[in-house]
Amino acid sequence: MAGAARLGRLKDADESVQWHAITALERHGNAAVPALVGALQDDAIYGFVATSIARIGDGDALKPLLDRLASAKGEGRVDLVWSIGELLRRHPASPQAAAARGALEEASRLADAPDVAHAAAYALEKITEKPKQ
Repeated sequence: MAGAARLGRLKDADESVQWHAITALERHGNAAVPALVGALQDDAIYGFVATSIARIGDGDALKPLLDRLASAKGEGRVDLVWSIGELLRRHPASPQAAAARGALEEASRLADAPDVAHAAAYALEKITEKPKQ
């Protein structure tokens, strides 16, 4: 994978360069998840990265997102919570499903972060919604 150059671009100060690098990595599908997981630790881009992982990852990708949620601060937490909810919605039988649901329930009660709480409540609503026929 030509991921090394793209990973380097994730550190660029320009958010559009970061976004394009992440999007380019997504084209590799689930094979790009390990590289993206490494970028989750970067406080400047973890929200972008989490969203990307949610789009291409499988149920195993819940674990690194849950691990990152424990230390997440700032604006990216909304994206991180959405990403956990999206993976849980698509992979309800994941071994991490119970932990993901618990993390979303906890996040939905965050009084000091109403935007995160709202995103978590919405994610929980989406995963319990009956499919439309």
